[in-house]
Amino acid sequence: MNLIPALTSGAAILISALAVEGLMIGGLQNGLYSLASHMYPAYAKATGIGAASSVGRLGAVASAFTGVVALERGGSPGFFGVIAAAMLAMVAAISLLGADRKPA
Repeated sequence: MNLIPALTSGAAILISALAVEGLMIGGLQNGLYSLASHMYPAYAKATGIGAASSVGRLGAVASAFTGVVALERGGSPGFFGVIAAAMLAMVAAISLLGADRKPA
């Protein structure tokens, strides 16, 4: 039984994927605060985490515009392709950060 008749199977899959993506990104954001606290020396932790958080907020604003463009040009596959590319770039950046830096 379909509780919302207007929801086709494709729309249900998209909404489910967006819900899972939102949960994963929320968890990632909280993990990045922990990572940032280990990357800065004690005297600069608050400033460093604040700066990292503000760059993250700017990224959140930019991602709204990027998501719209990706949906218009590539549909759902284009949107999730952009998300996957951003996640891979994040993994690469975090890997580079930890390569030569000792925890503070």
